[in-house]
Amino acid sequence: MQEEKSVSGSNQVPSTQARREETESRLQAMLLQVQKMELVGQLAGGIAQEFNNLLVVILGNAEIALSGEPLSDSLKSSLEDIRKAADRSAELTSQLLAFAGKQATKPQLLDLSLFVEGSLSMLQGLVGEKISINWQADSSHCVVQVDPAQIDKILTSLCLNARDAMEESGTITLRIRLVRVDESLKEDADGSRLQDFVELSVADTGLGIEREHRVHIFEPFYTTKALGKGIGLGLSTVYGIVRQNRGFINFDSEPGTGSLFRVYLPLSSEPGAGAPGSAGERDADSGRIAILLVEDEPGILNLCRLILEKEGFRVFAAGSPGEAIRLVEEEARSVTLLLTDVLMPEMNGYQLSLRLQKSIPGLKTLFMSGYTADLIACHGVVDSSINFIQKPFTASGLSGKVRAVISSR
Repeated sequence: MQEEKSVSGSNQVPSTQARREETESRLQAMLLQVQKMELVGQLAGGIAQEFNNLLVVILGNAEIALSGEPLSDSLKSSLEDIRKAADRSAELTSQLLAFAGKQATKPQLLDLSLFVEGSLSMLQGLVGEKISINWQADSSHCVVQVDPAQIDKILTSLCLNARDAMEESGTITLRIRLVRVDESLKEDADGSRLQDFVELSVADTGLGIEREHRVHIFEPFYTTKALGKGIGLGLSTVYGIVRQNRGFINFDSEPGTGSLFRVYLPLSSEPGAGAPGSAGERDADSGRIAILLVEDEPGILNLCRLILEKEGFRVFAAGSPGEAIRLVEEEARSVTLLLTDVLMPEMNGYQLSLRLQKSIPGLKTLFMSGYTADLIACHGVVDSSINFIQKPFTASGLSGKVRAVISSR
């Protein structure tokens, strides 16, 4: 009998060691996956930001050509195809930047429960009448600091993913509740300190996710759908948005039992707000208004000058900050608005704006960039009151933004 105890006792040591090794292996695998996602995010963000500069030229010139002299039907159709393809490309770069967690955003206080409730009819139309949406709000005062457009993307991406997982019919359950991150969740939250989060969960009664696909589920361009049914940016976009807003996401799924995605966003201590409103932009007469345009990409410089001159503005174009300073100092230009790229040789756009405001009191500035939000923040353009336009933009988008900034107080 004593011999049996000795044998069983010796078996406990390998068992404990095996569990420790299994835990270490699992944590190592999680760390490698996080590092892989970060590297892929950096690559995706870098490609997207450079491509945005090219899209400015494509979109702008197509729009100008379409608004010019009367065109033949075939030429007009070709230009429309170019514009539509560029628009679609702009959407893809936006999704890549969202995955990288570096998309330019306008966060505001938002009651997530009220926002989701107000989106239910839109989501129902999106998933179709054969799929029912079950809404559960377990908590009140679910206020987060986030860009409402990003919540729209999260909801639509997760609901479309759920719809596609259900062959013809089923149920999507949306739920909001307040949770406090405890030890069991901190591992997924990258060691986030103990705090309150708003949990938005989306559950479906679909096919579930096979085990071999789970580790790749948030990677961009990874999809299990048939060719032409999806490009694999939906869940990666959600992942990037959540991480950008200091949250985290996890999911549970088994084949045949559906999937449950849980999004956690930090709870704000500030009073909440309802659905976002829209502020109208006042127009301005161009008249004799002078604009100093600074852009180191020749294609974008020439395009923006053409757009603004067609609107009746006087435009002084400079290919570098040094040239812009010389234009102001040597020729004493009377400039109302500085339209400048953010990242340029010699100095960045923010530094240039501060420098020129010493010579031109009251000078207004509109920053533009196709680069990622974190790079822009590193160069001074961080405040929500800063005037900013994201590349790529259309000709009408640029002229409208310029007029709004000139008209603003």
